[in-house]
Amino acid sequence: GYSFLSWNKKIIKVRKKSHAFGRGGFRLIPCENEKILAFIREYNDEKVLCIFNLSRKPTYFHLDLKDYADQFPVELTSDTKFPRIKEERPYFFTLTGHRFMWFKLLNREEAMKFD
Repeated sequence: GYSFLSWNKKIIKVRKKSHAFGRGGFRLIPCENEKILAFIREYNDEKVLCIFNLSRKPTYFHLDLKDYADQFPVELTSDTKFPRIKEERPYFFTLTGHRFMWFKLLNREEAMKFD
């Protein structure tokens, strides 16, 4: 069943699998929506996009991810692959209140295993 303890264990396990969280560089991703905090953690070839909705309300927003064009965001807790990042347009997201998402950014070959 679901419990807060099992959720915490899962999040800790996911975080431990990624060296970018503890050792990686930090790059803020600007967002016009002031309720969103977005940044990239990078370590060696590993890139993790972290997005946080600091509001209690659901919100939609876009990020300029053109520096990561042709990468595929894969959500870390579910291994769900999202559409490819394109250089020519912003990337849109929706997050419910006080929620966050972590994505590993993968090239086409790496992302194919999540189809």
